[in-house]
Amino acid sequence: MQRRDDASHRAYAILYKRHAPKVLAFLATRLRDRNVANDVCQQVWLKVWEKISTQFDGRHFRGWIFQIARNQLIDDRRRQRANNLPDEFDPADSNWDPADSEIDDRAEHLLPCVEALDEDRRSIVQFRLTGQSFEDISESLGIPPNTAMTRFHRAKDQLRDCIERRSS
Repeated sequence: MQRRDDASHRAYAILYKRHAPKVLAFLATRLRDRNVANDVCQQVWLKVWEKISTQFDGRHFRGWIFQIARNQLIDDRRRQRANNLPDEFDPADSNWDPADSEIDDRAEHLLPCVEALDEDRRSIVQFRLTGQSFEDISESLGIPPNTAMTRFHRAKDQLRDCIERRSS
């Protein structure tokens, strides 16, 4: 048994050495603070260690780890948003009216642009907005995860173009 643990540690060390700089660079470009990026990177590698034997299928390690990194970023941002709300904040009691707030011109055009997407892309965007992973989306829609990612990225491009056309 000890031998297997040593082999696992060596394999993990090789994967870490090969992929950690790229994962950290990916996180650093999305986070403003290098220390925060390092912390998130550590969390990613902890998840890799915990999940590699049960969830990794042996193919496309780089894609798998970058999905973990993306999900960790999403989770981290959600925690930050939740921590920034005052203790007494209750959305149900809020009198917030979107019409009264200062809405960016681009945001006003988002809903019509989302509605203009074809049904597949619109549903993938909606799934992603609720925080679902591409694996979950692919299972729900019965398509491969790479297809879900490709459709999502094309939908983002289409939304950006639509918003730019409508706001200019």
